[in-house]
Amino acid sequence: MRKRFKDGLAYWEQPHVRDLPFVLAIQSFYEENSTAFTDALAASYLLGEKPGMAGLFDDPELAPLSAVLFSNSGTVAQFNRIGKQFGYGVDDVRLFRSGVCYDPTPGAVAARQFSYEVGTPGAPREDFAQSLHVIHNPNADRPLPQATLIDVRQTARIQGRAESVVPGIDTFLPFASTTITLETT
Repeated sequence: MRKRFKDGLAYWEQPHVRDLPFVLAIQSFYEENSTAFTDALAASYLLGEKPGMAGLFDDPELAPLSAVLFSNSGTVAQFNRIGKQFGYGVDDVRLFRSGVCYDPTPGAVAARQFSYEVGTPGAPREDFAQSLHVIHNPNADRPLPQATLIDVRQTARIQGRAESVVPGIDTFLPFASTTITLETT
């Protein structure tokens, strides 16, 4: 946020982007297996953990930041899974995915566990949007409209509380997962 170019302007002040929302994209690669952690920590850090508790977005210096786009699964495993479900790769490699996902059951308060073999009948379809989470800055100078990214989970502070909007009630929305790759030769 403090970086300035040779002209003294920050990125969001540059003429070609001056009137556009400024979004940072981040991914958790800070330690081995960190992609298995959910994005809940990022949202609570940015928006505040509890109603009335300050978050990073409450810092006035961050008003130029419209949102943070978080992903915990832009990995080789995700590319392999998506390729496998579309029939790419070799037949003697099997991929097994397990983790926790959104539970659409009314009143559910905990994530649901899942496990499946990638590419088999009945296995959930995966796309890149499922792993994305937009966390909106409630104090942004130029807010990012929620309609900018579709089929992506979005969290914003509404009436003092962090609330998430899930793309669709029937959407398979993994929060965290691991993939086991087996060669069956």
